[in-house]
Amino acid sequence: REEITLEKLEILSQNDTLIEEHIRQAYSELYDTAVSQMMESGTNDLVLSVVKKYIKKVLEYDKTLCPFQIISMEKNYRSSVRIQSSEGAKTVYVEGDIDRVDKTSRGIRVIDYKTGTDKTEFKDLASIFDMTNKQRNKAAFQTLLYCMMYEYGNPDADPIQPGIYSTKLLFTPNYDYLLKYNNEPIYRFKPYEPEFNRLLVRLLEELFSADHPFEQTPIREKCKHCPYNEICKRK
Repeated sequence: REEITLEKLEILSQNDTLIEEHIRQAYSELYDTAVSQMMESGTNDLVLSVVKKYIKKVLEYDKTLCPFQIISMEKNYRSSVRIQSSEGAKTVYVEGDIDRVDKTSRGIRVIDYKTGTDKTEFKDLASIFDMTNKQRNKAAFQTLLYCMMYEYGNPDADPIQPGIYSTKLLFTPNYDYLLKYNNEPIYRFKPYEPEFNRLLVRLLEELFSADHPFEQTPIREKCKHCPYNEICKRK
């Protein structure tokens, strides 16, 4: 794997032509023809400039962490979880696409990109599993789940460091990407894994239990932006 150095990122961040070319290419791959044509017509210069600004900010932040090696980008990982159900023991597979995994002198970084203002702090592991908690840090739960999935396929990887790149919060002073458990940065996932796995098993066993029927969330605000609110008719 090629090593990403400060010098390389300096050159890349100054190459506006290359950055804009990749933005247009991404639009053509991810969106329909009408949207990608807007990029070409020049009517959406604002979008182009905003995306480019975000990219440059990520590159600027990465400069502070050089050197590192990219292990994977948007790659699918999976993990098996053993649970007990009314039908006996089951193996449940959890999988997802991890935005970015890289290797630094300090360990393996598992990074989740967020376009909002997702915070890196959470009180404790129980809080991110509490579905009644309006302040539940869903981004932290997702990133720790990614750590578990990566470790499953790479059992010798240690330390694994969970982090969030919030494209908005990256512009704030002294932003730190590492997840923080009760204000303490998580430099190693391993010490937190047993409790996280226990809570995950309990959650999955509830999902597979006939004694725990599926119910609508008591927090109605969640329904406003839920992609499934057309099914349950709650908005």
